[in-house]
Amino acid sequence: MDNQHPYTHWTIKALRILGNIFLLGGIIFLTKGVAIYFILHNRNSSIENALIGIVGLLVALISFNIIHQWRQKYLQHLNDLATRMEKSRLRHEENEDPN
Repeated sequence: MDNQHPYTHWTIKALRILGNIFLLGGIIFLTKGVAIYFILHNRNSSIENALIGIVGLLVALISFNIIHQWRQKYLQHLNDLATRMEKSRLRHEENEDPN
């Protein structure tokens, strides 16, 4: 894919970065929730703080998975497009060259 659109590379990178941000955010929520639970355990705290962290991680993992699937679909679309263009080019060359 030498002649791919210049935005293609950046779109793939943006999807990867967005997925990593969601994953990192989930890990931060998990750490924060667990830390709050253990630090404030003796001060009228409940397991709700840890559950908030776990739910945050689950949401981040689901978001990461969705973005990863979008990226895979986009890459597959680009691959299919490149294959069709190559086939079309080969057919065009065969029709031009009668030898």
